[in-house]
Amino acid sequence: MTIVTSRNIWKPVSSAGPTYLVAAYDAPAWVKAKAHYVCDYVSGDDHLEINDAITKAAALKGGVLLSEGTFSLGASLSVPYDESGIRLAFLKGQGMRSTVIRLSGSLDGIVIADDADFYTMSDFQIYHWSKSTGHGIRFAGESHNFVFENIDIFDTSAGWMANIYSPYWIWMGRWNNCRVNNCDIGWDLYWGTTLKQQNCYVAGYTTAGWRLGLITGISMDTPTAESGGTGWDITHQTSYGPSQLDITNMHVEAHNLTSGEGGVLNLYEGTFCRVNGLYLQNDGTNHADATFDILYVNIDSEVHVDINGIHMTAMNETGTNNRFKFDGTNGAGDSSFILGASDCTYSDVDVPVGLTIVDTYQSLK
Repeated sequence: MTIVTSRNIWKPVSSAGPTYLVAAYDAPAWVKAKAHYVCDYVSGDDHLEINDAITKAAALKGGVLLSEGTFSLGASLSVPYDESGIRLAFLKGQGMRSTVIRLSGSLDGIVIADDADFYTMSDFQIYHWSKSTGHGIRFAGESHNFVFENIDIFDTSAGWMANIYSPYWIWMGRWNNCRVNNCDIGWDLYWGTTLKQQNCYVAGYTTAGWRLGLITGISMDTPTAESGGTGWDITHQTSYGPSQLDITNMHVEAHNLTSGEGGVLNLYEGTFCRVNGLYLQNDGTNHADATFDILYVNIDSEVHVDINGIHMTAMNETGTNNRFKFDGTNGAGDSSFILGASDCTYSDVDVPVGLTIVDTYQSLK
């Protein structure tokens, strides 16, 4: 490990403290010459240099800049927080194809400490050597006022994981232009509020693109889910759905969908949820199974669900259940008002697409 203690360093993100530059083993020579740390890629120990840089930067409310190149980790990167003022301002690479963080075993790529706040992570890729039970980025507890931007995650259990089993909240957070590929779940988020995603993409997932529970106030602008299981599984493991869910320009490319309920969107007990612009496209050859519901909304509590502007292309479903279903069967005194399946267009859809209403007050445009 090479440490340089006095450099004029570039500050790419506004912060009160210094920026520490960490160079990959395969970074250009001129970058290594300017770096505070130079990694050697030996035995997957690059986490030693990066974590040391993070610790020093956080102590001064500064940030860490990763060079282009590949970093190999034998332990997770740890983002610390302490009430005495230890806080990392940013962790930034040179682009999601230029800075690659490789994992092995069951590692989480980055673990964010409880109460960490006011930080930005951007412009790098997290890649696992083989499919892992670890996660790309995991919140270990509460976290707020954070930004993730231009991050690509491959072959982990979840791209982003919030703490499922404890009531730790994440809030005031934003994801811009982030991607998750070949993971079980793209975003697995519970206990949160005031979250925003823009131009985020999930492909090759096996369980769900987005799995959300106990989220109050999340907006998604132009999200895309391609292939796999359920695109949006809203509350899969909790008994309370999200409120104030707002999705604009949802794009789903459906390949080999086999979900009995909610092949694209499975919403359970959501309150004041809106989807504007739902575009569904199959690959034209693979079929969903005969029990497939494209959109399944269980409304066993007072809700308002608004689904507008649906476009379907080449769904090619072989059964009879290619439909949107709103089900309030188990509810007591449902007073749900649904503006469903309005302004819809269909092309190359083998069976009629119907809207099924079960035990629910509804208003249709």
